[in-house]
Amino acid sequence: MSILKRYIFKSSIFPFILGFGGFLLYANVFILIEVSSEIIRNDLSFWKMFPFIFYQIPRYIPQAIPVGVLLSIFWLLSKLESNNEIIALQVHGVKLKRIVTPFLILGILLSIFTFFLKEYVVPQIYRNRQAEIYLSSGIDKFQLLQDNRYLFMKRVYANRKELSGVFIYDIDSESNSMNIFYADEITFDNKNAHWDLSNMKVYSTLEDSRMVQQPITEKQKQMIMNDIDYYFLLTKKNMYNMTSQELLYIIQENKRRGVSNRESFTFEVELHSRYAQSLGPLVIAILGVPLSLALNIKSKAWSVIFTFLLIALYQGSTQWMAAMGRADRWSPWHINPILATWGPDLLFVIIGTFFYLLLDTQVLYVFKEWISKYSG
Repeated sequence: MSILKRYIFKSSIFPFILGFGGFLLYANVFILIEVSSEIIRNDLSFWKMFPFIFYQIPRYIPQAIPVGVLLSIFWLLSKLESNNEIIALQVHGVKLKRIVTPFLILGILLSIFTFFLKEYVVPQIYRNRQAEIYLSSGIDKFQLLQDNRYLFMKRVYANRKELSGVFIYDIDSESNSMNIFYADEITFDNKNAHWDLSNMKVYSTLEDSRMVQQPITEKQKQMIMNDIDYYFLLTKKNMYNMTSQELLYIIQENKRRGVSNRESFTFEVELHSRYAQSLGPLVIAILGVPLSLALNIKSKAWSVIFTFLLIALYQGSTQWMAAMGRADRWSPWHINPILATWGPDLLFVIIGTFFYLLLDTQVLYVFKEWISKYSG
């Protein structure tokens, strides 16, 4: 059996590189379109696009790996079928289920590599450098800080930690009152390591709808500093830059604050997607090998066609359900973020397990004869 494993691993290298490289090349076309428009609009040097593409490629490698795995499965098994090597193995007592094992080992190894890539490599290489250097766009909508508390800032200078036009609206729905915190400018006091709130003013509503200025308390100052830190926690990095621990911390902070909206769901989907997509090569192996043996594919052309059809279904369903997990709670499309990320993997594993159980059974032979009748 070790000879069979070595033969499968060695024969899988070329189709894996073909599928892996082909997908990356396809993805780079879209990156090139995006970069070229930016270069022309900003009158930049043509050579500026190559560093940008380099930093984008790691994002697409986890998606390219399942393509390489699936093409190597269909490509190699079609070769074995066309050369009658599958029949020869069965004649010598090798069960079809044993052919699945080398591909499962390959899938496990590539799943571990994919997780390492998504957890450690991509956060370090893919960086939103513009956001890290200078943030001047401010917030174009209210940022939910907690239940009935919102933040709005006109402008944010992240590189020197200055905030301009800061509003915090703290609404008490039970008493039908509101506190408005406002400051023209807030800066970070490096000496004392906290935000300088000396310019912060507090306005409170009264029962007759009038607003009066109130002195700010130490408790309110601490609340505002925590709110500003929370804002930077959400915005200082793109999600692709964050490790799983950083994402988990934000998710826990959102739950502590009672924030449950589209933005909070996005962090949950991203966290669980890292684990679900990391298992992509293994999931593809679980489904691809039994399905290829059941379909009795003998043509390399059909191997390529089935590869991209199955990958389109897998990655398309993954993206579709992830979008449903990120939807607002009031949306009829919204589903639980955990179910949204793990659903496609679970479905493909169930289908793959079904075909795996059919291997070496009379039902499979009947099914293959029926397929061969129409495929020739």
